[in-house]
Amino acid sequence: MEWVFGLLFFFLALNSHLTNAFAQPDPFEVDDKAEQASFIFVGAQPQNTHNFHVGGDTDWFRFFGPEVSLGYTISVAPIGANPGLNPIWTLYDSDGQTILLTSSQGTQFFPPRREDIYFIEVSNQDPNVFGEDTTYSIAIAGDSGPIIYGIVRDKATDKPLPGVTITIPIAIVGSGTIDASTQSKGPPNAGYYAISYGITTFTLTAALDGYVTSTQQVSIDDVGDLNAQRDVSLQPIDISEPNDTPETADLIFVESSDFAEPVPPEEFRFFDSVTDVDWVRFFGPQDPANPGRSYTILVEPQGDNASTVPNWTLYDSDGKTPLLTSSQGNQFVPPRPEDFYFIELTNSNPGLIGNETTYSVRVGGLTIPRIGGVVQDACTEQPLPGVNVSIQGVPGASDTSREPPNTGIYIIDFVAGSFTLLAEIDGYDTNSREFFISPGVNKVEHNISMQPEQSDQIAALIRKYYNDILDREPDNAGFLVWQADIQRIVSLGIDIKEGFIALARFFFNSDEYFLQNKTNLLYVTDLYQTFFSREPDIPGLTFWVDLLDQGLGRNVVLNSFVFSTEFDLFMDNLFCGAAERPIENLVNDLYRGLLSRLPDNAGFDFWADEMQNAQNTGSQAVRDLALQITLGFLQSDEYGLRGRNDVEFLEDLYNGILRRGAQKSEFDGWISLMNAGMSREEVLRSFTDSPEFQLRVQAIIDAAAGS
Repeated sequence: MEWVFGLLFFFLALNSHLTNAFAQPDPFEVDDKAEQASFIFVGAQPQNTHNFHVGGDTDWFRFFGPEVSLGYTISVAPIGANPGLNPIWTLYDSDGQTILLTSSQGTQFFPPRREDIYFIEVSNQDPNVFGEDTTYSIAIAGDSGPIIYGIVRDKATDKPLPGVTITIPIAIVGSGTIDASTQSKGPPNAGYYAISYGITTFTLTAALDGYVTSTQQVSIDDVGDLNAQRDVSLQPIDISEPNDTPETADLIFVESSDFAEPVPPEEFRFFDSVTDVDWVRFFGPQDPANPGRSYTILVEPQGDNASTVPNWTLYDSDGKTPLLTSSQGNQFVPPRPEDFYFIELTNSNPGLIGNETTYSVRVGGLTIPRIGGVVQDACTEQPLPGVNVSIQGVPGASDTSREPPNTGIYIIDFVAGSFTLLAEIDGYDTNSREFFISPGVNKVEHNISMQPEQSDQIAALIRKYYNDILDREPDNAGFLVWQADIQRIVSLGIDIKEGFIALARFFFNSDEYFLQNKTNLLYVTDLYQTFFSREPDIPGLTFWVDLLDQGLGRNVVLNSFVFSTEFDLFMDNLFCGAAERPIENLVNDLYRGLLSRLPDNAGFDFWADEMQNAQNTGSQAVRDLALQITLGFLQSDEYGLRGRNDVEFLEDLYNGILRRGAQKSEFDGWISLMNAGMSREEVLRSFTDSPEFQLRVQAIIDAAAGS
C-alpha cells in the first residue's frame, strides 16, 4: 500500500503546482513589457505588492528619477512563503533596453543619473516557481522632489499616445530652476510623462501633431504630497482629414432609411479650425424595382455641444453643381441617376471648434444590396486605385466595381447567397474571399488589403527551407504544393509566417529528416539557420542542446524558435509585416497545433464567422466559443486518427494554445499529472483557462469593442 500513498502524495503535490500555475494575476497585470510598466515613486513606501502568477512571469516598473546628489536605493523583497521565491531585478535606462545594473537580488544602490524615466524588470530566479505564494514588494528610496505624471491617450481610441510634448512653466526646485518642458519618455508607444515641479498652481500643456493642443489648470494643495497624477486626453484632428475638397472627400455608404445601427465613434467628424470644411461622397444607385426611391441625408451632433449642427449642401457628381442648397438636420433627396454624389459640410457656429462640433453624417435609402469598401496596399496601407474588383458565382450581380478615379474605392451590387469577391491588379497577389450573405442584408462593408506580389520571396524561402532542413533542392511537385498553399492562406487573411511554420514543422517531423539521424547539436544548428538565417551563437547553442540532452522534446524547442521575436522580425522584414488579426490567428493556431495542417478554406471561414458572431453577442460568448472550438478539435475524428501519445499531445497544446515552448520541469509536471490520471480534456481546459490563452481571447473581445 505504500506505493498507493506515495502516488497520492505525488499527485497532490503536482496538483498544487497546477493550481499555482494558474493563480490570479496581481492587479497590475498586464505588465510583462517595458511598454506596460506600472509607475512607482522614489521615496514612497510600497503601496502595492506583486506576484509571479505564471511560469516565467516578469513584471516591469517605471519611475521618474530627478537629478539628485545622493542617488537611489532599489529594494525588492520576497513576501510569499514559497521557499523557491527569489526575485531578481535589472535596471534599464529610459529606452527600456539599455542595462544600467545587471541582474541583482535584494537591495542595491543606484548612482545619480540625469533626470529621466527608468525601468526595472523583476522575475523569479527559478521561472518554474510561481503562484499565489510568490508575492513580493518593491521600493525605491532616495532624495526626490515632487513630480507630476500621467498617461497621454487618444480621446477617440483611448490608446496611449507616444511622443507628446508636455509643458509646464519654469519650476523652482531647490536653489535652482529647471526647464519643465519635456517629451513623453520611455519605449515606443508608452505614452506617459513625468515632470518635476516646484509651484502648486500652473498650466499643463500637451501638444502633438495631428491632435488638438490640450491645456489644463493644475492646482496642488500640498506640495509635500510629492506626486500628482494628471492624465491627458487629446482630441485627434478630424480623422477624416484631409477632406477639404471634393477630390479628397471621404466615402460613406448608403444605409437603410431606419438608421438602426448606431454610428461608431471612428466615423465621427468635427471642425478643427474656424475655416474648416468637410466633404463626403456616396454612391447612389437606382433601384429598377423602385425608381422613385428617395434618399435621406441625416446630420447629427455627436459632440459636447448638441446644438451645433453643420450646414450641408448636396452636389452632383461633378462636385460643383448644387442639387440641394445648404440645409441642417434631415432632408429628403429626390431620385437621381445612378452615380457618385458629394456633400459639403460647414460649421454652423464658427465660434466653436474641436470637441463641441463633433458630428456624424449618414445617407439612408438603400434597397439594392451592395458590398463596398477601400482597396489598399498591405505594406503602405495607402489606397490602391485601379484594382479590378468583381463578384463571381452570383447571377444578377454587377461583374465589376464602380470607382471614381484614383480613389481606391469599390462598390458592387450583389444578391443574397454565396459568392466570391475577387480583386486583381498587376504587381499584386490576387485577393479572393468567399462570402455567404443572408437574405435581408443589404449593406456589407469590406476593405481589401492587396499584398504586393511575393511569389519570388515565397519561392526563395521555400527553397531555403528545403536546403536548410532536408539538405537538398526541392522536387517540383512538392515545391508547387507548398507555394500554392502558402498563397492560399494569405488570401484568407492568415499571416504568411504561419505557412512557413507549417512547412518547417512538416519537414522537421518527416521520415526524410529522421533518416538523417542528426544529433541534437546539428538539430539546433538547423533551427538557427532555418528560422534566423544565421549560425548559432555559442551561449544559445549550448542552452538548447543542454535542454534536448535532458530530454525536452524537439518540437517543444522548435516552438521556442518559431514563436520568437527574432523570427517575427526576420519574416516581417521579408514580407512587410502583417496586421494583428486575433480571430484569424486563433483559428489558424488550432488547425496548426491540433490537426498539424493549414486550415481548409471552408473550415477556416466557418469558425472565423462563428467567432465574429460571438463578438457581436458579447464577451462571454467569445470565451464560451473559444472553449467549444478547442474541445471540438480535440474530440474530432481527425485528431483521433493522428494517434498522439501524451508527450505529443502536450506538444500540440503548447504549439496551438500557448504559442510557445516550455521549461522541461514544467513539461514533465504535466506528464506526471497525466500519468496520475488527469484526462486530456482536463489538461486542455487548464490550458484554455490559463491567463496566457485568455489574453488572446481578450484580444478578440477588445477588437469587437474597437479598443
